[in-house]
Amino acid sequence: MPANTDKLKEELRETLASLISLRDEIRVQVHLANQDAKGRWRSLEEELHSVQVAAVDASEKSLSAVRQAMKDFQVSLKASHEANKQRPH
Repeated sequence: MPANTDKLKEELRETLASLISLRDEIRVQVHLANQDAKGRWRSLEEELHSVQVAAVDASEKSLSAVRQAMKDFQVSLKASHEANKQRPH
């Protein structure tokens, strides 16, 4: 019986060592995956920031374009009004 018990204990030690090794490998993989995910998240945040800046810039440009169009329309409207005033009725 002692030989069978020793053999069983050795098998259990080997299996346990294998499980510990597997656990350690998984820990490393999880750590690397976590680092990769953090890197991707940082990249996405940077991209979002760029989009936000572009949106603000576009809004300011749009507002500026609308202001200019309104001024141009106002000038045209005044010119048209003055031209109508100059015409004999």
